[in-house]
Amino acid sequence: MRREEIHQLLAYVAVSVVAVGAAFLVSLKFLGPVGAQDAGAPPPPTGGEAPPVPPPIEPMTTAQASSGISELEGFLEPFIYDIVNRRDPFQAYAEYVPVEDSGPQRPLSPAQRFELEQLQLIGIMWDIKDPKAMFVDPEKEVLVLGRDESIGNRNGYIAAIREGEVVVVEAVRKRGDIIYRTRVLRMER
Repeated sequence: MRREEIHQLLAYVAVSVVAVGAAFLVSLKFLGPVGAQDAGAPPPPTGGEAPPVPPPIEPMTTAQASSGISELEGFLEPFIYDIVNRRDPFQAYAEYVPVEDSGPQRPLSPAQRFELEQLQLIGIMWDIKDPKAMFVDPEKEVLVLGRDESIGNRNGYIAAIREGEVVVVEAVRKRGDIIYRTRVLRMER
């Protein structure tokens, strides 16, 4: 920075400090002592005067207390909860009933309708870009499946198709844990 720019910058800083200081001093003139409990209090005594003493609080008599309670009882009506046509507020809104896993929740493909043991591997299309496996189901229908397609009714899928065999991975639930079981299906020769 050049010398002129430094002098100009210092002048701006000095003017801003003087302006803020003047604004602060002017605001002090208009502000008085402020406190949360000073809103309706008389001004503080000047000189040697003692501050005024508030009058003592007298205890309430039984008649005054009972008249206040009777006024409240007349104002507030007792609330009686009528159970007719209403549900019990202390009962659960809906009962939790655990649902048994009765099978898949989505539509099954033809290859998922049968157990893996019921499907027979009859052929493999090997010399193509995506190898395919051919199965025959118990109804004598031919199923052509590729890699990563679902097979069997135990959440199985085809993990790999090799020359002469198909690797199937099944997800079996035992005691709350999921166990993956790998099975190799070979063609009968």
